[in-house]
Amino acid sequence: MRRLPPPEAWLAAGSRLAGKLIVSVKVPERQHYGFCPTDRRTPARAGLFGPAQCASYGPLHPGQSVTIRGLGASLGISATPVREALQRLIAEGALELAANRTVQVPVMTRARFAEITAIRLRLEPLAGEAALSHANAELCTKLEVLNEHMFASIAEGRFSDYLADNQSFHFLIYESAKQPFLQQMIGLCWLRTGPWLNRLADEGRFHVIANEEHGQMISALRRRDPDAIAAALVKDIGDAAEVLATHLIYAEDTGGPKCRP
Repeated sequence: MRRLPPPEAWLAAGSRLAGKLIVSVKVPERQHYGFCPTDRRTPARAGLFGPAQCASYGPLHPGQSVTIRGLGASLGISATPVREALQRLIAEGALELAANRTVQVPVMTRARFAEITAIRLRLEPLAGEAALSHANAELCTKLEVLNEHMFASIAEGRFSDYLADNQSFHFLIYESAKQPFLQQMIGLCWLRTGPWLNRLADEGRFHVIANEEHGQMISALRRRDPDAIAAALVKDIGDAAEVLATHLIYAEDTGGPKCRP
């Protein structure tokens, strides 16, 4: 009977795969917040889920494929732990298994994107309102620091940093809602649109709009104003959706390989 690798091999595969898929921003003083409430508390979960929630910052693009054997060879580990890590990412929706047994980043469609956006427009304001009862000066200070980082990243053209801080900004609010199931559902929506966030790097005007709404969110949290926090989140999501939808339509109209009708 073939012996399976020890448990630590599976964890090593997840961690090394994370390093392969993510172009991480290593800024010691920053704390990044993820899609799942357990991301920062469980190393094993973080090692496997991390590549999924941050795939948009890495070198892989929608529709791009990798083989289990090839990925294992590039990481210097056997195919078995790589397969296990990829299966977890496939289950989370970060990756998908193609008919030829290769693993690829899912391709976004206009219909799917519209559905995800509609869900986000309902769930994220709900989480924002729930966070009001837990909002305090410490939370708002952390959000202000992240917002300042985003403005600096935009000015310096560090869009991967911007995207990482944007994720942290939103999920710090959603984590403050103390509703982990709601946070996970929101995270799944972000997970499925993640690779398209790279497209925002080409839209400098959008970044300024997004940060203006972030300021409105912080102000609403300080005042504990449910209407204001909901309105700021709706506009923030709507502005992003408008830009992303334009990219989808353009790619489809020009026969781009990264979209399906």
